[in-house]
Amino acid sequence: MTAEARTPVNVLAILTPQAMHVADVEALLGRMAVASRQEAGCRRYDILREEHEDGPRFHIQERYDDAAAVTAHGATDHYAAFRAQVGPWLVAPPEVVRLSDVNVDAQD
Repeated sequence: MTAEARTPVNVLAILTPQAMHVADVEALLGRMAVASRQEAGCRRYDILREEHEDGPRFHIQERYDDAAAVTAHGATDHYAAFRAQVGPWLVAPPEVVRLSDVNVDAQD
């Protein structure tokens, strides 16, 4: 395995729920966090809430051992179920970016 393949991968997702589904999305994210934290390559799966001028938004900060762990996360049953259920509750598709480490605390 190459050094690049073992490089940690960070994922940041932002979800903007419809006003009538804020509590639904928050509850679903809570279940998603519990399941995702059980994955072998998942180092962190944190849910944060932003009180945005257009309504609440949820930020998901994820950290994985490597790209293979991100791929494995995307192939889980709980991820597929989450995507299918959350989609109709959102104002727009989630904003998702992958980020590389620059200066990260090694305590994860």
